[in-house]
Formats: sequence, C-alpha cells, structure tokens
Amino acid sequence: MKKQPYLAPDPYTRVRYAVGLLLGKPEFEQEQGYFRERGHLHNRAFHGYGTVSGLRVWLDRDLVVVSPGLAVDRLGRLLPVQTEQCGSLSTWLAEQPPAPAPGGGPGAQPEVQSVYVTLSYGEEERDPVFVPAPAGHSEGVTNSRVAETPVIRFAAAPPPDPSTAAHRRFHALLSRVRVADEIAATTPERMAELVRALAHGPAPAHEPLFVHPEQAAAVFAAAFRVFATDLAPALIQPAPDDFTERSAALLLARIDYIRHPDGRIAELAVADQDRPMLLPTGLMQEYLLRALAGGAPHTASVLWPAPGEALAGGDLAGFFPAPAVARLQGRPVSPAAPPDGAVLTWSEAAGQWQPQLPTRPSAAAAAPPVQPFVTVTKVSGSARGALDLWFHLPTDITALIEPFELSVFAEPAVAVSPGGEHGAGFTLPVLRVEPRGFNRMEVLLDPSATQYPHLRLEFRLSTGRRQGGRRLAAILAESGVSWLGYDGDARIITYFRQPEQQSITEVVAAGVIEDGKVIRGRGLRVAEKDPGLYLLTFPGFHKGEFYLVNGAPLVDRRDYQRSIEVIHHHDEDGVLVRVSGYDTGFVVEISRFL
Repeated sequence: MKKQPYLAPDPYTRVRYAVGLLLGKPEFEQEQGYFRERGHLHNRAFHGYGTVSGLRVWLDRDLVVVSPGLAVDRLGRLLPVQTEQCGSLSTWLAEQPPAPAPGGGPGAQPEVQSVYVTLSYGEEERDPVFVPAPAGHSEGVTNSRVAETPVIRFAAAPPPDPSTAAHRRFHALLSRVRVADEIAATTPERMAELVRALAHGPAPAHEPLFVHPEQAAAVFAAAFRVFATDLAPALIQPAPDDFTERSAALLLARIDYIRHPDGRIAELAVADQDRPMLLPTGLMQEYLLRALAGGAPHTASVLWPAPGEALAGGDLAGFFPAPAVARLQGRPVSPAAPPDGAVLTWSEAAGQWQPQLPTRPSAAAAAPPVQPFVTVTKVSGSARGALDLWFHLPTDITALIEPFELSVFAEPAVAVSPGGEHGAGFTLPVLRVEPRGFNRMEVLLDPSATQYPHLRLEFRLSTGRRQGGRRLAAILAESGVSWLGYDGDARIITYFRQPEQQSITEVVAAGVIEDGKVIRGRGLRVAEKDPGLYLLTFPGFHKGEFYLVNGAPLVDRRDYQRSIEVIHHHDEDGVLVRVSGYDTGFVVEISRFL
C-alpha cells in the first residue's frame, strides 16, 4: 500500500506513557507526528487553504519578486516565507525543453504565454551532531534538526484548487435563493439535490429559487448539511493516490508575457486574482454583522449576493442593479399608476405617498414680470477700467451691509447655456467697489480689463443683509419679479460689452526711478536684477501682449556719457531695462497696444 505522507505516522494515535516504558525513535516520531498532523487537520477542515498575509508578487524587469508572508497549503501545513524571494523568469524558461516556434513558420506573430508562481512545503535537515553507535556498529554523524523551508517555484500549469471551485459553486447556488411570499417551488429536499449535484460541476445559475419564509430555515439547513456530508470530505482529505507535492502547492500569481518567434520575452504582467485566500475569522464576523445590521429581510442574498446583484435596503426594495423605490423617508409609496402630469403627494388618510394632479396656478402667477437686476455702463471721463452699476431694486442696495461679493471675468463670448452655466473665462482683479448714490455703485477694475470686449459680472448674495438682518436674497424673492441672470439662490450673472477702443495704445505705467526705487509714478514697481539691470512690473501685465517702452536717462549736464538702453524683452513678470552709469536715474513710460 502506498504510504500517505500527510498521515505520518498516525494522526489518530498518541503515545501512552507508563512507568518502565522503553522510549525509542518510533515513540518520539509518533508523539511529534500526532500533534503535527492534528494541527494540519484542524487547518484544512476548519479554515481551508490559501494566502493568509503578504506574499505579494511583482516584477523587476524579468525578475519575479515575492514579499514575505504566510500561507496554508491544501494539507493544512503552514508555509511561512520569512525573507523576500526572487527568481529569473528568463533563466527558468531557458532551462525548459525547447518549444516549437510560435505560429509554426516564417512570419509568425508573437503569442501570449503564461507561467505560474507557486508556493510549496519543503524541509531541510541541518545541524549535524556526533552519534555514538551501539555495540557492533560504527559511530557516525547525523543531522539533529529539520527546518521547514517553503519553496517558491515556476510552473507551466497552475496547481489544482478544488476547494475554491467548490465554494464558488455553492455560493452561486445560494445566491439564487429568494425568500418571498410567493408560490415556492424550492423545498429542503430539492435544495439537497441541487447541492449534491455540485460535486459533478456547477448547477445552472439563471432562474431564482423562491423559498417561502416558513421554510427558509429548513432549506438553508439542508444546503449546509449536504455540503458538509457529501462535498466537504473530498475537500478536507485528498485522495492518497492522487497526492503529490505539486498538487498540495498554492498558486500565488500568473505571469503573462509575450514570446516572440526568436525566443525573446517581453511585456510581462502579473495577474493574482485567482490565488486562493484565507480571511481572518474576525474580518468575516464584522462583514456578516454589518450586512445584517442594515435591517434587510431574511434572504440568502444578504450574505451571498449574486455577481452584480445585491439586496437593496432602506427605502429600496428588490435587488441591485435594478431595485425599486418602495418608501420615501421610511413612508410607503403607492404602487398605483400615475396619470399624466401627476405629482407625488403625501396622504395622511391612506398613510402613503400617492400620485395626484397638481392645482394649476393662474397665468398671471405663472409668469411674473421680468426685469434686469443691474445695468452696467462705462464711467465717462474717468480712468479706464471703471464701471457704473445701476441696480433696478425696490430698495437702496447701498444701504445694505456688504450687499454682495462681486467677481469679474473676461469672457471670449457672451453665451449662457440652457442650464444656466456661463461660458469659459478667467478672473480679473476688482480693485474697488464704492457707492455713488441711490442704487448706484462704481467698480474699479484692473486696467487690463479694457482689452477684453466682453465681461461677465457675478454677484454672490451670501453676505448681503440690512442692519436689521434682512438679506438681499430675501428682498429679491419677495419682490414678485423674475430677475434676469438670477438663479433663485445665491448667484446673479450679467454681461457687459465694452465700447470699441479708439486709440492704438494705452499708457499703463510711468514713473521716475532713482537709486533703484520709484520716486514718482503710476502703477509701476521696480526690482534690480543685476547692477544696472531693472525689472519693471505693473498691474495687468500679461505675457504674450505687445508693449511700447519709452525711456530716457536722468543725466547731469556736465556728464553726457551716461545713457539708458530699453530692452524690449518680456520676463516672467514684466519688462527689462539696462541703464549705464552708477547713480543715474531714468524716466520710463510703458504703453499697451490695444
């Protein structure tokens, strides 16, 4: 009879000690083997096999690297990997028997091939010691320890994984169960037949298995009982004649690669979704408790949802991905078909939401008058970039405390989508907002705003209120007017088209600079980059625009050797000028082309 390596010496017999009993090698081996094999039996019977932690697989060029970790093999043996392991895939492939060229001839195309990374149990004898021999035998040396050394290998085919396949078939069967008050065709006897059939392959998993609530407990009990009595024995105790170390190995990952006709390998990729796993009992306990804590009705799908399908909860009924709305805020919804134009209305008498035709408002109430919120004009005779805002309101907006937050954007085109969203644009600096009388304010923008033909003004009403607490949004809501650009909440948008520019250039900055500082000037800042080299910056500067720079040195009449050179070169933040001499100042004027 072939020896069963996983039953050495006998997992069901232990040594009985007695005074005067002679202990020899067989007794110690039996003692050790009893406890080892009992532990292995516990692991495979109560837990199964698979990766417990770590053992991540990744690639470093053609090197396959496995991190430290812990696993349990099909025989229940612990497989601890204590250090990082790696192996060369190209070296292993070179040692395999030559395979025919992909495609079988000239012009063959590269093909995708796979190799499997496995983890197996291994032992190594070590620590030799001197052993005195009995009379008539020679003395010698023997190893005194056996180290368990798991082995990581490449394999051309994956090791068998019967438990995972059986568990998935059982899961697929249970996920079909629906506990419902319907005509139930699934009895405990029928469920027992379906579970027994799993030993010969997966059962058809299409139609639901309806179970009456009164029989649900008995149906589930039959499923678990038959799984334990008929399917589990073959999973816990592998057949001795079919056992090899390879069959007990664990799959860690599959490595896919392209093999070219000349033998080169490329485009390696790791796929580890098929490796068997072992989850801690505490994790599974938390999952089950949280699944049941949602208040879902008694159904197998709480714990065994079908692929792409899970039981809905809360106000939803049925199963994902197509649940039905059965309640709103915990209150039932009537299943009655609604008439055309109906709305959902709560009925206290019926105790549910019901479809009902709404009361039609009068034409006058449905169409309030439309009025612009603000009119925007250019301030005449003032500095460029100033706008007049004239508000069409029943109250003085200038009497409000912080009436709004104003943002101004440069718009390439004036366009508002049907959904009310404005077009693309970028923010322009708002320098000042000042009251100018009843419902009139003046806005001073950065001078660069004059170059953009279209502006978008966005008013946010989150802060506007009177001294007594009245907010601008409330005033607008009570006015009975539909305000142009108002979203009814906290934002009003209006657009302004600037008049055509008449001049070719516009002076944007000017000043007198001495000793590296601006003595007199408008909108100009200076920074000395190097001796005699100055960077001039000013508000509204934009890279990509064209500027005209005029400058002249401040020279003493007795010294005409000093001069200024204006460099028409745009730096990160402005333009550069170079001045000769040591204490010379200069005058500069910068204009923008319109």
